[in-house]
Amino acid sequence: MGSIRYVLVLLFVAIGCTHNINMANNIGPTARISSPLDLSVGIYIPEEVRELEIADRAEFDKFIFHIGTSIESIIIKSVNRVFSQVSVLDILPSTDIDQTNNIDFVVIPRIVSARVQLSRDEGEFVDDAEGITSLTVELNFYNSEMVQVTNVIASGMGIASETIGFFSRGKEEYSLSVEDALTNLSNDMVRQIYSNYDIQKQAGK
Repeated sequence: MGSIRYVLVLLFVAIGCTHNINMANNIGPTARISSPLDLSVGIYIPEEVRELEIADRAEFDKFIFHIGTSIESIIIKSVNRVFSQVSVLDILPSTDIDQTNNIDFVVIPRIVSARVQLSRDEGEFVDDAEGITSLTVELNFYNSEMVQVTNVIASGMGIASETIGFFSRGKEEYSLSVEDALTNLSNDMVRQIYSNYDIQKQAGK
């Protein structure tokens, strides 16, 4: 009997659905600062950041969250919150390319860690979709000669539990912890950039 149950579990896992979820790009920082720093900044977003995804399985379904474009949007919005002039660079800057003139900093992000842990809490009548998401991003700041000046590390965590609707597969419910982590990452990014000593020194603060 036990072997039959094991085979059935394997069968359910095999036929479980994979859900691809594109996170919203309207997530951004709510953190406020006294006034933007009077510096000109260029941002280059590497491909590995733009294409970032995190995934986990909840029971028989797998959920893949495509968060790269959201993180790209968050970085741009957060840097715009801190600095008076921000431009997005299409190619990786170098000292051989005349694209860093009149720029105080070039910012290049790197993903330090990104993970999501999903589970389904079975209730008597309804189930809850539970998620824990953690994200950490490093922003490397270079001068106009592409010499690294400083770096900023920002993190965001999201924890959420939401009742799964009767006709829902849990996509929206499992997305809540990811959205929360993205928002918290964005706010921490603003605070960490603005409080950085080397950046404040460059701005004459």
